[in-house]
Amino acid sequence: NTTDRNATIGGARSLFEDGSEGRVQQNVANLSPSATNPVVFNVAIYDTAGAGVSASNQFAQLNGQIADFFFMHVGMSGPTLQPHLDTNYYQFRAVGNGGPDWINLDQLDAPTRSVGWHVFTVVHKGSYIDVYVDGLLSAKNISIAFPTTFDRARIGPGSLPGTTPAAYYDDYCVETGPVRFGQIAAQPPGAPTIAAPIEDGDTSVVVDNVDPDVTLVEILDSSMAVIGSGAAADPNTGSTTVSLSRGLVHLESITARVTNAVGSTTSEPLEVGAGNGDILIAIGIRETGDTGPIGSPGGSTGPIEFVGVSGVVSGAPQGVSVSPLFGWQTLTFDPTDPNSIAGFTGDGVINGTRGTLEHLAISVDALSANRSAGRYTLYVDNVVNVGAGAGGSDVVIADFEGFTVGDEVLFQEPTNSGSTSDNLTPLPSASEVSATCGNTGQSELLVWFFKDTTAGRWIRVTTASALNTPQPIIDLTKPIRMDVLLLPEGALEGDLNGDGTVGLTDLAILLSDFDCTAPPSCAGDVDGDGDTDLTDLAKLLANFDTTCP
Repeated sequence: NTTDRNATIGGARSLFEDGSEGRVQQNVANLSPSATNPVVFNVAIYDTAGAGVSASNQFAQLNGQIADFFFMHVGMSGPTLQPHLDTNYYQFRAVGNGGPDWINLDQLDAPTRSVGWHVFTVVHKGSYIDVYVDGLLSAKNISIAFPTTFDRARIGPGSLPGTTPAAYYDDYCVETGPVRFGQIAAQPPGAPTIAAPIEDGDTSVVVDNVDPDVTLVEILDSSMAVIGSGAAADPNTGSTTVSLSRGLVHLESITARVTNAVGSTTSEPLEVGAGNGDILIAIGIRETGDTGPIGSPGGSTGPIEFVGVSGVVSGAPQGVSVSPLFGWQTLTFDPTDPNSIAGFTGDGVINGTRGTLEHLAISVDALSANRSAGRYTLYVDNVVNVGAGAGGSDVVIADFEGFTVGDEVLFQEPTNSGSTSDNLTPLPSASEVSATCGNTGQSELLVWFFKDTTAGRWIRVTTASALNTPQPIIDLTKPIRMDVLLLPEGALEGDLNGDGTVGLTDLAILLSDFDCTAPPSCAGDVDGDGDTDLTDLAKLLANFDTTCP
């Protein structure tokens, strides 16, 4: 949020994307446009440059993300990647369902670009789209071959940090019915989100994306009973911490409800986790036919097959069962075993001899009593193409040595893949080299949190465009082997400095912080209850001298 400019009459704030983060987004209720009941999408964007100056990728979106992968983008694109675009006008794009790629909004009464706030109105009438700029018709009856269902609102183009250029946005609104211009009527609050992780025993919940006019924030259990409530959020962050009347229980689902003077809106439900739980692991290979050296970057086209699976349930590959264990586990995936292959984008048959390691597939073990939404911390080490080298020697794809702690190697962060990101909360999500645990030395640490543990929840942890060792070429006639470490919950509880050992340094941190009651700054808070006390000391001492295996 920023206070230095806003588009709302009598308002005080707008959204400023500072250029270092990715887009912001939230799901909306399914909306299906028609000629008699169109979907009307309004957004204000501040043009800092004006006519004749490129202002690439400053746009907002309304998408049929889940329904049929149809996107509408409006704002400024620019000629850098689209040479036909005119920097004197604003732009519109309809991706999918027969819609046009980027076009100039230069028809009829279209205004030319100028510095300041401009309101874009997109009217989707089922088979045709009209676009207005500042109430002036700028494109009429853009033809769409197929109907769509809208379900996601977005501001900014890219999901990764640094992929959304700096820009100001305000008054994003989606309505149904006749197009209207002028001040937008008061609306119920936007949907909040519950910040993950939420885990068994937690006595408070952080709620994000709370609108400034919200006066009441509540946490509801699965029966919709209120188990916690609080007042307005911090207007600068849109976040608030709600204390609960009881501790959360593993596998229950909770929902946040926010209320303003007009009405109430609820968040998506989120399941309570218990740290690492039972999961299923497989790999995905892409049949690229690459001829380069094993381990070098390969291609990005070709069918993808799951390897190491017993089948696919609700879209989720059912890989090798992995349970939390205080020790490294070695997994081997054999692309030559036809009984362990299933199609992702492919046909379930591996036809070539060369390809790439496309992803690590991690699924919820929905049938296990020890399943968990998370928070997961999985270490991966010693990824090897067995016998793929000269004379049948092994080829090490990645052992994660020689990299700086924090580097992204081989795998993207779990939320990176658009094919499975809806199965996860946006945070926590990480893929980075760690010196905490390794077999031996360093390893790659993967962190994520599932929205729930129903069948079909899985992650495609892709290798494409990883900052180091991206999409490595592998021999598809030889197995892929890797070591994984999925520690039981609390195995290293008390490791306050993150060095993989519970020792004197950790004890010193706790004792110097003893009696702290100022969360979240209590450095000795082992059990995560917001303070440093005898319970934390007991947990640390119970694990004293424990070292990561």
